Amino acid sequence: MPQWLTDCLGAMTMNPYTSTTGHRNAERVNAGTQLISYTFQKQPYAVIATKLGQCITSFYSLFRADTKIPEKIIHLVQFAIAGAELGIQTALLFNEITCGLSSHQDLCMAALYLEVLYDGTLGASWLPSEFSKQPYDPVAVPGAAV
Repeated sequence: MPQWLTDCLGAMTMNPYTSTTGHRNAERVNAGTQLISYTFQKQPYAVIATKLGQCITSFYSLFRADTKIPEKIIHLVQFAIAGAELGIQTALLFNEITCGLSSHQDLCMAALYLEVLYDGTLGASWLPSEFSKQPYDPVAVPGAAV
Protein backbone atom coordinates (compact mmCIF):
# COMPACT_ATOMS: atom_id res chain seq x y z
CA MET A 1 0.00 0.00 0.00
CA PRO A 2 1.38 3.45 -0.83
CA GLN A 3 2.68 5.52 2.07
CA TRP A 4 0.32 8.43 1.35
CA LEU A 5 -2.69 6.07 1.64
CA THR A 6 -1.36 4.62 4.87
CA ASP A 7 -0.92 8.13 6.28
CA CYS A 8 -4.42 9.14 5.16
CA LEU A 9 -6.05 6.07 6.70
CA GLY A 10 -4.00 6.49 9.86
CA ALA A 11 -5.28 10.04 10.27
CA MET A 12 -8.89 8.86 10.03
CA THR A 13 -8.68 6.24 12.76
CA MET A 14 -10.28 6.94 16.11
CA ASN A 15 -9.03 6.03 19.52
CA PRO A 16 -10.98 3.16 21.06
CA TYR A 17 -13.91 4.23 23.22
CA THR A 18 -13.42 3.82 26.94
CA SER A 19 -16.14 4.58 29.44
CA THR A 20 -15.64 6.30 32.77
CA THR A 21 -16.57 4.87 36.14
CA GLY A 22 -19.10 7.64 36.75
CA HIS A 23 -20.93 6.88 33.51
CA ARG A 24 -21.08 3.16 34.20
CA ASN A 25 -22.37 3.71 37.73
CA ALA A 26 -25.08 6.08 36.51
CA GLU A 27 -26.13 3.62 33.82
CA ARG A 28 -26.30 0.81 36.39
CA VAL A 29 -28.56 2.92 38.60
CA ASN A 30 -30.76 3.80 35.62
CA ALA A 31 -30.97 0.13 34.60
CA GLY A 32 -31.89 -0.90 38.15
CA THR A 33 -34.65 1.67 38.39
CA GLN A 34 -35.87 0.62 34.94
CA LEU A 35 -36.20 -2.98 36.16
CA ILE A 36 -38.14 -1.75 39.20
CA SER A 37 -40.45 0.27 36.95
CA TYR A 38 -41.23 -2.88 34.94
CA THR A 39 -42.49 -4.48 38.13
CA PHE A 40 -44.94 -1.63 38.83
CA GLN A 41 -45.77 -0.70 35.25
CA LYS A 42 -49.55 -0.50 35.72
CA GLN A 43 -49.46 1.88 38.70
CA PRO A 44 -48.43 5.41 37.65
CA TYR A 45 -47.61 6.44 41.24
CA ALA A 46 -44.96 3.74 41.50
CA VAL A 47 -43.46 4.50 38.09
CA ILE A 48 -43.21 8.19 39.02
CA ALA A 49 -40.68 7.35 41.74
CA THR A 50 -38.45 5.36 39.38
CA LYS A 51 -38.59 8.03 36.67
CA LEU A 52 -37.72 10.69 39.23
CA GLY A 53 -34.72 8.59 40.27
CA GLN A 54 -33.59 8.30 36.66
CA CYS A 55 -33.98 12.05 36.16
CA ILE A 56 -31.90 12.81 39.24
CA THR A 57 -29.17 10.32 38.27
CA SER A 58 -28.91 11.58 34.69
CA PHE A 59 -29.04 15.24 35.75
CA TYR A 60 -26.28 14.70 38.31
CA SER A 61 -24.17 12.89 35.70
CA LEU A 62 -24.31 15.95 33.46
CA PHE A 63 -22.25 17.90 35.99
CA ARG A 64 -19.77 15.25 37.06
CA ALA A 65 -16.20 16.24 36.28
CA ASP A 66 -15.09 12.69 35.50
CA THR A 67 -17.54 12.00 32.65
CA LYS A 68 -16.68 12.64 29.01
CA ILE A 69 -18.65 14.84 26.60
CA PRO A 70 -20.28 11.91 24.69
CA GLU A 71 -21.38 10.45 28.03
CA LYS A 72 -22.85 13.80 29.06
CA ILE A 73 -24.83 13.88 25.80
CA ILE A 74 -26.18 10.40 26.52
CA HIS A 75 -27.23 11.49 30.01
CA LEU A 76 -28.84 14.64 28.62
CA VAL A 77 -30.95 12.53 26.24
CA GLN A 78 -31.83 10.10 29.03
CA PHE A 79 -32.74 13.00 31.33
CA ALA A 80 -35.06 14.44 28.68
CA ILE A 81 -36.78 11.12 27.99
CA ALA A 82 -37.15 10.24 31.68
CA GLY A 83 -38.47 13.75 32.37
CA ALA A 84 -41.08 13.38 29.63
CA GLU A 85 -42.05 9.99 31.03
CA LEU A 86 -42.32 11.53 34.49
CA GLY A 87 -44.70 14.16 33.13
CA ILE A 88 -46.84 11.60 31.32
CA GLN A 89 -47.02 9.30 34.33
CA THR A 90 -48.05 12.27 36.48
CA ALA A 91 -50.79 13.12 33.96
CA LEU A 92 -51.95 9.49 34.00
CA LEU A 93 -52.11 9.59 37.79
CA PHE A 94 -54.16 12.79 37.97
CA ASN A 95 -56.49 11.70 35.15
CA GLU A 96 -56.95 8.30 36.85
CA ILE A 97 -56.01 6.39 33.70
CA THR A 98 -54.58 2.89 33.93
CA CYS A 99 -52.77 1.69 30.83
CA GLY A 100 -53.22 -1.90 29.71
CA LEU A 101 -51.78 -3.88 26.86
CA SER A 102 -54.70 -3.03 24.57
CA SER A 103 -55.03 0.61 25.64
CA HIS A 104 -55.12 3.05 22.73
CA GLN A 105 -55.36 6.29 24.68
CA ASP A 106 -52.93 8.99 23.62
CA LEU A 107 -51.17 9.24 26.99
CA CYS A 108 -50.74 5.47 27.16
CA MET A 109 -49.31 5.34 23.65
CA ALA A 110 -46.91 8.20 24.44
CA ALA A 111 -45.83 6.44 27.64
CA LEU A 112 -45.18 3.25 25.68
CA TYR A 113 -43.18 5.01 22.97
CA LEU A 114 -41.04 6.87 25.50
CA GLU A 115 -40.47 3.65 27.44
CA VAL A 116 -39.20 1.92 24.30
CA LEU A 117 -37.05 4.93 23.43
CA TYR A 118 -35.54 5.00 26.94
CA ASP A 119 -34.84 1.27 26.78
CA GLY A 120 -33.04 1.81 23.49
CA THR A 121 -30.82 4.57 24.84
CA LEU A 122 -30.10 2.54 27.96
CA GLY A 123 -29.14 -0.54 25.96
CA ALA A 124 -27.07 1.41 23.45
CA SER A 125 -25.11 3.24 26.14
CA TRP A 126 -24.84 0.89 29.10
CA LEU A 127 -23.84 -2.38 27.44
CA PRO A 128 -20.95 -0.97 25.36
CA SER A 129 -19.68 0.94 28.38
CA GLU A 130 -19.40 -2.27 30.40
CA PHE A 131 -17.23 -3.85 27.72
CA SER A 132 -14.95 -0.83 27.25
CA LYS A 133 -13.96 0.15 30.75
CA GLN A 134 -11.42 2.88 31.26
CA PRO A 135 -8.62 1.68 33.56
CA TYR A 136 -9.38 2.57 37.16
CA ASP A 137 -6.64 4.50 38.94
CA PRO A 138 -7.32 4.72 42.67
CA VAL A 139 -6.67 8.09 44.24
CA ALA A 140 -3.58 8.10 46.44
CA VAL A 141 -4.27 8.93 50.08
CA PRO A 142 -1.80 11.49 51.46
CA GLY A 143 0.41 10.05 54.16
CA ALA A 144 -0.43 6.44 53.37
CA ALA A 145 2.44 3.98 53.08
CA VAL A 146 2.76 2.22 49.77
